[in-house]
Formats: sequence, structure tokens, C-alpha cells
Amino acid sequence: MCEPHDACAVSWFQGIGTQNNVLRSERTTIDLEGNLHFLNVNKITGNKRFACGIWNERMKKLVKGYSMTLNISNSKDSTPAPLPRAIYHSRSKALLGKSAVLQCLFSGISIPEIKWKNPKGSNITTDDKYRIIQYGRQLEVMNVTYDDEGHYSCHANNLTQTPSLNVTSPPIFPENNSSFLTKTIRISTEDAVDLKCNAVSSALEAAPVIVQWMKNGILIRSFQDFAIQLLDNNRILRIYRAHFEKGGAFQCVTENSEGIAVANFLLEYENVKVRESTYHNIYIYSYAMISLTATGMLIVLGFIGRKRFCSKIAGSDYMSAMSPSTDSHRYGTPQSS
Repeated sequence: MCEPHDACAVSWFQGIGTQNNVLRSERTTIDLEGNLHFLNVNKITGNKRFACGIWNERMKKLVKGYSMTLNISNSKDSTPAPLPRAIYHSRSKALLGKSAVLQCLFSGISIPEIKWKNPKGSNITTDDKYRIIQYGRQLEVMNVTYDDEGHYSCHANNLTQTPSLNVTSPPIFPENNSSFLTKTIRISTEDAVDLKCNAVSSALEAAPVIVQWMKNGILIRSFQDFAIQLLDNNRILRIYRAHFEKGGAFQCVTENSEGIAVANFLLEYENVKVRESTYHNIYIYSYAMISLTATGMLIVLGFIGRKRFCSKIAGSDYMSAMSPSTDSHRYGTPQSS
């Protein structure tokens, strides 16, 4: 097991304690799951020792597995050459807008010519959308959309296989079809204001889960400091009029199995009666996070954006508490509110 999956690559080595990589060729290849295949062994004899290793690009580390021996003997019988066989096809998954790789493997004495068709049954050739590589065994689909999803087919020597492609994505907000949303809300009502975290998943993904709300970049753990409510399975944050002066900027973080989405709600106040009013600049940062474990632990990867807005807020004591120069920690790692 290697995580994250997109940072991991499998290599195979021949010999004991060597860096002699097994290269892909007409007769040798590695499937998308990391298995080594000898598609034509009629010219290989003797004992060969092989070992696999996994390279983690993010950690810059190679971990080698156990070695194994492959023993192939010359046959003295007049056994007829084996017929080509379909031995592997991929079940691939790709994020929306990224590239996908599908694979078909056929074995046999002769190296077959492989033809590809898309889910609509049309023949595929290399162009701006598709690229056929690795002796015809791999099909790369660029800039995938939901229209690219489905069962493809690969054909060789009257044999057919049907690799599949599942196109998915992290949660997105329908308002801008993106995983990151910034929304300004102007408050001029005496009623409560609802902040709605309306992210959705792709058709084959489970609905996203709201994992946390933040205020000005600080994780909200308690709601005793200002009158708010969480409604609809935490999808709605309700703020009451009497406590608008204690508002600011709020962020929701939601996730599904493919990643996270972040929404920033920037509150601007209108017609608020105050003793003294002053314009101040507040800097709001949003954070990108990834899921580390099944328990939902998150780590901050970095700053995703920076939004500056002007808000008319009452009270110099409150603005002193919100000033970046006197409270710079509230833009660092999320803490308890």
C-alpha cells in the first residue's frame, strides 16, 4: 500500500541487490496495478531473479519488496505455439479535467496489433484527445470529462477486452462548478442569515460530508461565543441578527472520497446602527486540506487564496481583536475558537 496513490510508481529489478531495471518492451510490460508480465517467453531460459519496488515521489523514497525466481526451460517436445490470449484490462479512474490511462494486454508468440474504440464504438487514433502508447497497449485520454466515462474496447487477433473509465472529482459547488467558492453576503435584514454549503459529488460518488466550519480561519469547536446554529446535517450555518456584529468571514470544508472543497462566505454589513463605525481591512485566508486517515484527520497543505474586503464593523475593542497585526495566529494552523 502506497499513499497518496498518484504519487506512487512501481518498478521491477532483475538480479540480487542491483539497480538493473526491467524495461518495458514488446515482450515485457508492467500493468497499471504494478504486476510484471512476460508476454512472450520463447527466447528466455534459465533462472531469473526479480524484485519489485515502489517509489513514492512525495517522500522521495524507494521501498523494495522480496525477490522471486522465475525458472523457464526449453521445451524439447514439438508443442505447437500457444495462441494469443487476452490476459489483462484495466478499470481506470481519473479526476475531472485530468488525464486517464487505460490498458489492455495480450500474450502470444507474435506481438499483436491493438485497435481501440471509445464508448460510442468509434475507432480511436492519436490526436489532441487520445494518445496510443506502449506498443498499443495503453490509451491515454486527455482532459477527461463526464462524456469520456464508460467502457472502451481493445481488439487484437480476434480477441476483445473492455477496459472501463470512471470520471470523478472532489466535491464542487454548482454556483461556479469549482471546488473553491468565495461568496459575499450583504446583510440588511433583521432576520437570521443562513450560510449554505451546497457542494455536490459526481454521479457515482457518495454525497459530500461537511467536516468542519471555520470563522476567520479558526476551527469552530464551540458555539457559545455567538448565537449560531448548525442545521441540515451541518450543511447550513445560521447566524442571528443580534450577533451580526460578531460576524466576519466563515468557511466550510466538505469532502468526499476524492478530495475536499472549501467555501468562503464574506459578510458585509448594511444599515447596522452602531455607536461608532470605522472601515477596516480584514484579510481572509482559505486553507486546502487532505484526508489523512479514515477517521477524518486533516492537515493543512497551504494557503489557497487570499481575499481582501472592507467591512463596516462597530467597536474599536472588537477590531483590535480582529487585527492581523495583534492576532496573527488566527491565520495560521486552525485552532479552537
